[in-house]
Amino acid sequence: MSRRRRNGLFVLCIAILLTAVWLDRQHGAGLRKEIAQRAKWGVDGWKYHGKTFTVDVRLVSYEVLGQNGNLTRFTAELLPTGEGAWTG
Repeated sequence: MSRRRRNGLFVLCIAILLTAVWLDRQHGAGLRKEIAQRAKWGVDGWKYHGKTFTVDVRLVSYEVLGQNGNLTRFTAELLPTGEGAWTG
């Protein structure tokens, strides 16, 4: 390979790299944000995110996992009641 061709390929690679960096700076933040949101919430996640729902449930049992100041962590077993509830 001649020196002229090698230098041409080197300049082409640098130009491609600079173009990729420029595109990342122009459009990368929005793409990264969209990818992170879809990875976190899934396809249907944003349909329900930030909305309020009313659910009829019956508390079967609960267990306190621990307390840290005003914060109490617990786990609960809930059963749905009312319309659309399953029976078992």
